[in-house]
Amino acid sequence: MKFSKKLFTFLIFCLLSSFFSCNNTSDPNSSSSSLTLIEEYNIQVTEPSGLSFGKDKKTLWTVSDAPDNRIYEMDLQGNIIQTLNYIGDDFEAIEYDSLKNVLWVAEERKYRILEISLTGDKIVNQKIDFVGNNINGFEGICVGNSFYYAANEKLPIKILKLNSDFSIISNFDLVGINDISDLCYNNFTDQIWGISDESKLLFCFDENSGITKSYNLPFDKMEGLAIDFEQNLVYLVNDSKSKLYIYKLKL
Repeated sequence: MKFSKKLFTFLIFCLLSSFFSCNNTSDPNSSSSSLTLIEEYNIQVTEPSGLSFGKDKKTLWTVSDAPDNRIYEMDLQGNIIQTLNYIGDDFEAIEYDSLKNVLWVAEERKYRILEISLTGDKIVNQKIDFVGNNINGFEGICVGNSFYYAANEKLPIKILKLNSDFSIISNFDLVGINDISDLCYNNFTDQIWGISDESKLLFCFDENSGITKSYNLPFDKMEGLAIDFEQNLVYLVNDSKSKLYIYKLKL
């Protein structure tokens, strides 16, 4: 009888172990398994707030938040190559325009987009006709398919689609995130990718469908985003840590 009880207990244990093992297997399609950290680097830019690839994806451009308000070009390991002389006012986003070979930079609370040459000369200073609030303004900018896109951080959370004359063609509300920190355009799919600092998310946005994919990020304060869609590599800069992170993205 004692042997039977032991055998019965053993069989129950095996069944329970098998059950919990099956239910704890991670979903290969879940957001937690889709981003793999490849590298991380300390960078000498205080409070980096925006990120964009440079020419031929060989360098990275970023801006620093107030009080520095400078524009930096870095190599792909985060080492500073050059600092432009131009000093802005509350820089929060940057985009390299390969067609015009210029930089587009957003001044957050002024709701302005600046065109800056690669030598640091201001070419255009354009106020966008958008009413937000006095604290949470433009946090992201990208160029794609002959349009400009600007992200209003929150209150309200919006992506603005701008024409070549910077007039607003349409605006999109984003549901399911707490803010927007930066934008990046995928020219292969005509979709916008972005990051949310407060929600700690990388997400894909489609003009017709809204947010279609999201991936968990390990930290808040991710404030700059650039994606190499050919290599599926995600480059992120962290505002508070002054670090550059490189992730492999499994789409």
